[in-house]
Amino acid sequence: MENLKRTRRVVGAVVCSLALLALAGCMLLQPRAVVGFEASPLSGYTPQIVDFTPTLEGDAAAYEWHFGDGETSTEPAPSHIYRQAGEFTVSLTVQFVDGESVEVVKEDLIAISWAAQAAAERGLLYWLDRKAGEISAGSPDGATSTTVVTGIYEGKHIAIGNGRIFWTAAWKVESANLDGTGRETLYYDGGMWDPIGIAVDSAKEKVYWVEPPVPYVSYDVPTKIWKADLDGSNAKVFARGPDWGCNSHGPSLLAVDTAGGRLYWYEMYHECSGGAMPVSLSEPLVWTPKASIHWTPVDAFVDHEIIGGLPRTRAMALDVGLPEGVRYVYWTDPTNDRVLRCKSDEATMLHVPVLVYVCLLADSPQALAIDAHSGKMYWSDDDGIHRADLSSPAEQELIFPGVRADSLALDL
Repeated sequence: MENLKRTRRVVGAVVCSLALLALAGCMLLQPRAVVGFEASPLSGYTPQIVDFTPTLEGDAAAYEWHFGDGETSTEPAPSHIYRQAGEFTVSLTVQFVDGESVEVVKEDLIAISWAAQAAAERGLLYWLDRKAGEISAGSPDGATSTTVVTGIYEGKHIAIGNGRIFWTAAWKVESANLDGTGRETLYYDGGMWDPIGIAVDSAKEKVYWVEPPVPYVSYDVPTKIWKADLDGSNAKVFARGPDWGCNSHGPSLLAVDTAGGRLYWYEMYHECSGGAMPVSLSEPLVWTPKASIHWTPVDAFVDHEIIGGLPRTRAMALDVGLPEGVRYVYWTDPTNDRVLRCKSDEATMLHVPVLVYVCLLADSPQALAIDAHSGKMYWSDDDGIHRADLSSPAEQELIFPGVRADSLALDL
């Protein structure tokens, strides 16, 4: 009997031990939250803006980023400007709603080199005053400015490329050297209504512009995107979208990603009745749920819609200046006094259209320009031309007070 009791005690102890081991095993096998992150670009020259995107499974309550240069952020997906050269270790700590905290560290993730000379070689900021019929140029810090082109009739938009300024005006497309000399007409057609939305592909040495329908006359004629050599030769229609007719869509703003080989455009709904012109700066701004942003390869027209349901905008810009191509498309939302952006990757935006709030501005933002290399954003409103860091847009400065700028362009 005693042996039986002893055997029962041993068996019971073994069972309890096994149960405890099983419980411990269950506890050990409980899955931990998965945390990671991506950064782009991984290298560059000072000052270099880098975008950070977390990848995680679970419901996050808080984020804490350490960028390796002494700066931190609590934003979910921040952008950070590296102003010093070196290799930087980046860490992300995520606090989950269940109380669990997970940290991931990537050693020497970011490599930044000095670019003191590059900063000195950055070009000027250019703007078009439609009412005055003038194009002016100024230093990006607002220290100096001068008028370089005058006598422009009904100018709409400007672009910079290959050492020249390009702009659209009544019935024609013109260009000049950056100092205003060597002015010439690239394209003139008495039947072409005021072209708009100009963009330059410096790599392919091409210029693009939009020909909208003539108001009150030819609304049955679809909007067209034209393409020509930089001297105006070989001008031809690059695209006639199947829906760019009356009571439908039509491009109005253009931008080129030279490194990525893409042409972007903003497409807007406009009514036949009433003769509304695309991007008319005089008409009331209204919500247009069919407005959208698209892109196509520059070698052949293939329409890729990126994001729709946008408001009427006056300006669109890409974060040009990086060798690997653009990462974001920016546009103004004058009705709500702000600038928005979304990633330029088609698959991301097509399936998960996330608008990233950039900053709250005043007095209806009009023109817009982005310098990704220096991490700067420029925009104009009724007060003049402003500048802010892309990583901290709340810190704004008015660099050209009282200046009217209906279109902006950077010499990058």
